[in-house]
Amino acid sequence: MGSMLAGRPRTPSTMNLPRTPTLASPMSITGVAAGLARAGSRQAALGMTAASAAGFSTAGMASGPDTRGAGDRAAGDGASVVDMPVGGPRSRGPPSEYAKSEYARSEYGEGSTTSKDQADDSRADGDLLPDMPPSWVPKLTIPRDMLDMRCPRGARTTLYKRCAHDIFAGFGECARWDGLVERLTLYADDARHVVVEVREIFARRRDKLKERRYYPQQDAVKEIFAPGSLFGVKDLHTVRGERRVINFYSSARLDGLVRRDELLGVKLTEHYTGRDDHLEYRSTTFGSAPATATSDGAGFSIAGSTATSTAGGGFAAPSLPQHFSTRDGAGSISMSGSGGNDRALPVIKMTEKFGRDGTKPADADVAKRVFHLAVGKILVYYHHGEGKLTAGYVVFDKNGTTQAVQVDPLSPKPNVRELLETYRTLQAAEKDVLQAVRDSEWEGREIGRTRNTQEQTITLEAPYYDICRIQADDTDDEPSDAEAAVYDYLLPFLPPGTAAAAASPAGSSNALTHEQALAVRERCLRALKDRLIERANIIQARLDEEQ
Repeated sequence: MGSMLAGRPRTPSTMNLPRTPTLASPMSITGVAAGLARAGSRQAALGMTAASAAGFSTAGMASGPDTRGAGDRAAGDGASVVDMPVGGPRSRGPPSEYAKSEYARSEYGEGSTTSKDQADDSRADGDLLPDMPPSWVPKLTIPRDMLDMRCPRGARTTLYKRCAHDIFAGFGECARWDGLVERLTLYADDARHVVVEVREIFARRRDKLKERRYYPQQDAVKEIFAPGSLFGVKDLHTVRGERRVINFYSSARLDGLVRRDELLGVKLTEHYTGRDDHLEYRSTTFGSAPATATSDGAGFSIAGSTATSTAGGGFAAPSLPQHFSTRDGAGSISMSGSGGNDRALPVIKMTEKFGRDGTKPADADVAKRVFHLAVGKILVYYHHGEGKLTAGYVVFDKNGTTQAVQVDPLSPKPNVRELLETYRTLQAAEKDVLQAVRDSEWEGREIGRTRNTQEQTITLEAPYYDICRIQADDTDDEPSDAEAAVYDYLLPFLPPGTAAAAASPAGSSNALTHEQALAVRERCLRALKDRLIERANIIQARLDEEQ
């Protein structure tokens, strides 16, 4: 047999392919072909052809071209060699579910010309894709109370390197009284002894406090608020005894205040936006001593008494009249703020800056105003014109002299009357600015007092679903008969002494008779008719008034 196998010619189709020789008789070859034919017919009944499922055809095995060598053909009466098909293994029995699904996705599956006839039979077998097995884990359920706790017993602390993280329950019985839900503590050493910063996050606070940050080393506190807080405060940064910075929600304020920076006892700075007068900046410098009614010896009073300007030269013309004094005692230099606070510091200097107003020319649009209250000067600076490196300004002195600088030498010079009107306008503006500064001081103190009061009486807001849950718990208990009788709408129409009979069964001795029930019905319908008529009369009367 070895010589017989060795004598086979190596054709190109069998040169590089592994082949497994098998000895069989002619009768066995016929049996294999018959078996393959039966398997192919069974697969066709299931909606699949034997050729596509097994990778080869029975016709190729029975009557295909003979690829055996000359030695094999010569040994016709002896043993014959049957090769395994190159296309893949033979089909054994009906195809699996996986084979059906793969066949359906192939080019021979659904939509092809070879499977359209068996489409109905294939759909009858159901979904060919395998289903995932059901999970053996029971359905997870977390009660609302446990979810609100966020952690066992409503509090948990996690330690990190130079850091400690605490979380607290947000709702329920384990929630904190101050609304604290999270705290992060930062340390300067690995032993966690020196605290650098403490961050606290709050929820459901009525004062709209969201976050608070402590800086123990700087003795500073920063508080962040949600929209809707008192005075429209966005955040408040306080350094004890030194500085206080407040940022506001400008859309929540009528004056458009964005930021207020107070260097306590030294300077007050405010920033604005979106104002009709284009004001963007205001700063105030305070003196070191309380305001007193002392004069500077030149006819100008810092506070209290009436002062007049000196009779010096004025505007290169006659001096200002007596009634056109630099100050009056009405309150422009009064140091008492809103509410009559006598401890207010004296104002030395006030500065205002304005944005560009496109409706005015640059040399008439004020860019900056400076009020020197201590020396009695008012400086007005104008905006730069287009293509100009310098801008004009005017200086008004307390002795009535004026210095005006114009950028354009060809523009007309202001006369004495125009300068007097400008000076009078600036005097009125000085009063308004000083009063605004006192109001800002009062508001800053009021914000501090309000924050202290809010921290002493902390109030938490109940969420909507908590209110619904509480109401649901309250309605679980059925009302008593006495409470139900209060809401009995038929009680006013029942005959006297028959209130208990209305709740009695129909067959009892205390139940209403047929005549009594009809009378109650008539009274109810009559009352309804009267109410409808009264309502119609009210509507008609209102229509007559409008006409």
